[in-house]
Amino acid sequence: MLNIDGKVVIGDKALKQKNCIDLANEWYKKYKLPFVFALFCCNKKNQKYKKLINEFLKTKQKVPYSIIKKEAQKIGISPKEAKEYLDKIIYYKIGWREKKALKLFWKKANS
Repeated sequence: MLNIDGKVVIGDKALKQKNCIDLANEWYKKYKLPFVFALFCCNKKNQKYKKLINEFLKTKQKVPYSIIKKEAQKIGISPKEAKEYLDKIIYYKIGWREKKALKLFWKKANS
């Protein structure tokens, strides 16, 4: 359709890409909203999952530095970059801005 060659790269491989377009960054520049990559969904009546999610959100997720260092080395980035990614880029709460972004994405995906 656009006569452009490309591929989508996610996960560890994406962290070490230099010549690429960051979809989350492009989304933010265009709509001034965060890009939601994943969402945990379950039946509202299932209290077991609700409790699990609430406990997860209350607890700061910590990754030991030794693991950060080892995994960063595997994918070719510095431990500082990996820690910054984990501490500042990834977050888990879905607020009003994330909900608005999801609605907009859904609308665009279905148009």
